[in-house]
Amino acid sequence: MESRLTFRSKQTAKAWQRQIREQKEKEYKGYKFWLDIDLSLRNAVVKKIDRVTAEKIILEYEWLGDMAITNRYYGIFFDNFCGGAICINKNGVCPRNGREFGLEDKFVSYFARGACAFWTPIGTASKLLSFALKFEKKQGAKMAIAFADTDAGEYGTVYQATNWLCLGRQEKTSYQYVKGNKVVDSRSILQRATHYRCTIAQYERLLEKNGWKRQRTNAKYRYIYILADEPERSAIYEKVKGKIQGQDSGVSETRCGNSLIAKRLTARKLMGVQIPPSRSRTDKKWQRMTKVKKLS
Repeated sequence: MESRLTFRSKQTAKAWQRQIREQKEKEYKGYKFWLDIDLSLRNAVVKKIDRVTAEKIILEYEWLGDMAITNRYYGIFFDNFCGGAICINKNGVCPRNGREFGLEDKFVSYFARGACAFWTPIGTASKLLSFALKFEKKQGAKMAIAFADTDAGEYGTVYQATNWLCLGRQEKTSYQYVKGNKVVDSRSILQRATHYRCTIAQYERLLEKNGWKRQRTNAKYRYIYILADEPERSAIYEKVKGKIQGQDSGVSETRCGNSLIAKRLTARKLMGVQIPPSRSRTDKKWQRMTKVKKLS
């Protein structure tokens, strides 16, 4: 059994999406349209988009190079140009996601894919993700879940910057089948074998016959964001607080609910996400605020 997890080599020094953004910028020889549009994040608009629009971003920039099983899409627009996309599944594609937190699967939004174009400004991913969470909450979602793949050089920086909770690495499913940029894990194999009324061994032989390769899996880091209102919000947090932990990213964090106080060490360099530095104690505004508190 091979140890490689995907059709691309493991990324170590820099995240894949960061590399592809830099590569696209060097290769681009056409009209630099972004120089003539408003790239201000303040004026950028996040809204629903269709699958075709999302594909143009995801297939070009995303690590796995496919759209996954998704049915809801959001994009961030600078003037009339889409600079990033997020793909979400609300059909309970990850079995038992909701049950673990006392929720029905239909109330859990799985953030499966996401990427931004090379010409977008720093902070685009954070704004897109934040607004997507707001929209999902309006659609009835009570929790969002996403994964960071260390093979892609992902350290969950954008999730940490938008106050998600890291529940550590998921349990390994031991193996998966890969063909090109398509991946079928052992859980999916069980589901498909049941659907086609055959044994797991029979379905695996069918995959191998059709060119699929068996490989070891990578345990990804799992992130969640609690969208439910009180008192359900606190009830969910009680179920997960014992699982909350950090990801090895050079960021030391302390969390309470969805709030994140981080010591910004190397995080801002990891994925190109702008993370404001912690407020300095010598800052004049900070000193005035502290003085007022002491007097009161």
